[in-house]
Parts: sequence; C-alpha cells; structure tokens
Amino acid sequence: MTTYYFLKKGEEFQRISLEGDPPRIAEVLQIGLIEPNCKVNVSFNLVTDKPSIFCHDQKTGSVFYYWDDRGRYERFIIGNIGLEWQLQLFRDVAGFTHIFGHNRDPNSSGYQKIQLWDVEGGITTPFELGKIGTEWDLLLGNANADSFVDIIGRRTTTNTEGKAGDLKVWFLGVDPEFRWEVTERPGSSGNIGLEWNLQVADMNFDGYADLFGCNANGDLWVWYNVADEHGRGRFNAGHTYGSLGRDWQHLQVTYLRGVPRSVDILGLAPSNGEVHGWFTNGTGILGSGVTVGSNASDWIPLAGMPQTRLA
Repeated sequence: MTTYYFLKKGEEFQRISLEGDPPRIAEVLQIGLIEPNCKVNVSFNLVTDKPSIFCHDQKTGSVFYYWDDRGRYERFIIGNIGLEWQLQLFRDVAGFTHIFGHNRDPNSSGYQKIQLWDVEGGITTPFELGKIGTEWDLLLGNANADSFVDIIGRRTTTNTEGKAGDLKVWFLGVDPEFRWEVTERPGSSGNIGLEWNLQVADMNFDGYADLFGCNANGDLWVWYNVADEHGRGRFNAGHTYGSLGRDWQHLQVTYLRGVPRSVDILGLAPSNGEVHGWFTNGTGILGSGVTVGSNASDWIPLAGMPQTRLA
C-alpha cells in the first residue's frame, strides 16, 4: 500500500510517496507553487486515489483544492467561506468529506457558532450546530466509536467556569430526521496542560479517539479515552511515550505504514534536514524508526490522516 506525506516551503510543495513496511521512499513529486496566503490540509483524496491539497485563502476566503491529474496538480474552486471561520476537514465512515467551522471573530454576527459544510463537488449550504465559546481550542475525533466524528475541546483560559487545560467533549450525530445535531457530554473529560501540543488519534487501536501530546522538550505523552459514569469521552492520566528531544520538530501522528492497527509519528530535524518516522504499538514507540526523507531543513512536513486542522 502506498502512503504519502507532503513538504511545504512557503508556497512550494512536494509530495513524498512511501511503500512497504518499514516504509521507504517510492517517489518524490515536485508539485510546484500553489496560491499564496493559504491554510492547507493534505489528508484527503478529494478526486483520485492520491491526496489532494485543500486550501482556504486567508485574504479572499476562497476554498479550493489541488488534485493529482496524472502527476500534475490542478486547482478546482469549490466555494467561499469567510475568514471569521476557523476550519477543519474530516471524512465520515461513508467516505464523504465535510468542513467543520468555528466562528472566532467577536465582530461577526455569527460569533462562537459552529457549522458543517458538505463537500459535494462544491460547498453546500452550511448546517448550524449551535455555539461553543472561543475559550475552547477544538479538535476533531471519534470519541464514542459511533459513525460520526466528535468535538474535543481544551479550555485555553482560567475563569470562574473552569481552569486552563480542562477538557470537554461534544458528540456529533444525527436526529431522527437525519439532521446534524450536537450533544454536550456531561461532567469533566479531564485536564491537559497548555504546554502540550495535542493531536487526536486512536493510539491503542480500540476504536476510540485518544489524545497524543508533545511539548517543547520533545517529550511524548498519550492520554487514553476511557469510560466513567457518563460513558466514553474522558481522558485518563495516560503515560509517557518517551522523548525524542528538542532536535525533532513538527511532530505529527499519521499512518506511514498503511497497515491495520498502526499509528506512526512523523518529524523533521532542521539541523540536518532529515525526515523520520517512528512506529507505535499502543503503549509506546517501537525501536528507532526509519528515515523517510532528507535535505528538508527549510521545509515543513505535513502528515495526512488523521490530521483535520489546516496548517
């Protein structure tokens, strides 16, 4: 099975194809330049079996993607979403792609609203899902192992309502008439300090989204999704996955091997330009991993799924 990651330097992109287990470089495709001023996600195959580059123009609000047309990436515009929306991209179990948005502009009439847009050749009319305060930093992942992605929030400030680092989960589903709806999980879902850069992945392969964290020292930690009196969606104290040190930057959980029940970590060492992959087994890192790129000191690696955010 072929897997992919991308390298980004300003507006210039490369796509690196990997094959095998352990993965080795099969192809380096020079994509060239994309439109400037874009936030991007490279997780999804929007047209072909090769990943597209999804873009949100930060000057105009234009939403478009570049797709692989026989080795040449072509642009396709699908709509416009205002800059007041912080976007994420996800795919449901049926394979359909959706855009999730959180309005974080206090001057906007839709301040704090959350919305979903379906991507069906273009952007559909958005589904309004209510409001979540902007004191929450939002991630997406399947916290209750149903058919839908859920919203996992971490509080970024301390006030009378809670402490910085507090976690909260909102379950996404559909009502009896198959309309999107959001249900807030009762009680606390835990607390993780703001010094941890969080990402979502099923780290122990039980079907429930866990939280992977790395800090400025290169320390790694995983908080597992467990059940309490309110069911799944609480994150326990977890345990260490070791430390990779300060040399490794842009650490991201992804799938480099493309095999079932596997989660990998991708990182770059700016000092020598090496791109490296480490493999996990549900409780920690397996061995020393493998080099999957070189001469990339000036580049930023972008992993594919399960990443949902735009970088």
